[in-house]
Amino acid sequence: MIAQFLLNGVVTGAGYVLMALGFALIYNTARIFHLAHGAIALLSGYAMFFVAVQLGAGLLPGVVAAVLTAALLGAATELSLYNVLRRRGAGLNAFVVGSFGLFLVLQGLSGALFGTDLKVVRSGVLPTLNLLGLTVAQLHVWIIAVCAVTYPALQLFLQSTPYGRQIRAVANNPDLAVVLGVNVQQVRVLVFALGSGLAGLAMALLVLDIGVSVSSAWTIILVSAVAVTVGGIGYLPGAAVGGLIIGLAQNLWAWQLPGNWPNTAVFLVLFVILLALPRGVFGRGLARREA
Repeated sequence: MIAQFLLNGVVTGAGYVLMALGFALIYNTARIFHLAHGAIALLSGYAMFFVAVQLGAGLLPGVVAAVLTAALLGAATELSLYNVLRRRGAGLNAFVVGSFGLFLVLQGLSGALFGTDLKVVRSGVLPTLNLLGLTVAQLHVWIIAVCAVTYPALQLFLQSTPYGRQIRAVANNPDLAVVLGVNVQQVRVLVFALGSGLAGLAMALLVLDIGVSVSSAWTIILVSAVAVTVGGIGYLPGAAVGGLIIGLAQNLWAWQLPGNWPNTAVFLVLFVILLALPRGVFGRGLARREA
């Protein structure tokens, strides 16, 4: 029984990893607590529903639509909101309020366009596999596989490509990056597109699994923020580990306690880890980490 719940926790955590990686990448580079991350992912989920179901194009074009919608909205948010605030010398509070305001606007827009009820893109029971006596849905195997491929691919991109090195330079010292000839604004737009695209991919997997509703936006931003904090702010591997920890905690909570309040497990993990490790699992003794 516990092995089955652990497997379910890994599946849940794999989706959370993608959400948290996008949030962490944006925070590490732009130093913005991007609350609108959840609402952008929400709209990408509805874009998938629109393309796959209402247009009848199928699931794969729907997934592509979700990722592209999130990436475009992320880049537009940097250009039309954060860059404007930055050029006008706005303080941290203005960024937080502006991001939260955009979250509410996009969430309200989603509800107005698609309604507040749950939207699904598939019907019927998910096909399952039996692995070593454990039952797992084929879709959940795909979720784990996508996460297992995406995370190292992102790390390879950041460490081995010119754009990735520019992102790391801006994350570590934007002023020095300017001196070295890096177009910091262009890098920020790229980061918002990439980070939001990861959230769109996570949302597409979530829609395939359970569907999408307006409440999904709160779940995404809650999990992303807590996972980044638990793992250690400023460290991408920490965000990935934080997502897995939350997924495991939610499923183990449901094993022993009522599963009606899964977010209770999320905050319990946050409180326990921060009391023991105020800088997160990987943050002990370090003021900063590279992207």
